[in-house]
Amino acid sequence: MSTPAIPPDSKPDHERIWLSPRDPFEERTWCQDNVWADIPECADDPPTEYVRADLVAAAVAQARADAREHALREAASEAFGLLYPTNPKPDWTRYAHEKADHAIRVRMAILSLIHPTPSTEPGHGE
Repeated sequence: MSTPAIPPDSKPDHERIWLSPRDPFEERTWCQDNVWADIPECADDPPTEYVRADLVAAAVAQARADAREHALREAASEAFGLLYPTNPKPDWTRYAHEKADHAIRVRMAILSLIHPTPSTEPGHGE
């Protein structure tokens, strides 16, 4: 089943719409603006707000991307801190220099997951 094409001259759906509060004497109505917000009688039964699904999905996707990036940056920092030698550099042995190099490589590998390029995606490169 395919999605019908949207005519180029059509207007997009409103980002939000509101369904009027319940009124036993009237049918409920829809409005693109919350015209009931300042009516004291609606305080106990406010209108129902509906948000376009694509806007919600975009906000969720952005929140996930932000959380993923934050977690990867934290992981890179933590890994670097655990691997990088803590003794003064003049005292480093060959092993300490290798450990520092590995700490840098691990940090860069983790950070590359934030915005992968074809050469950093699994199965590419090396």
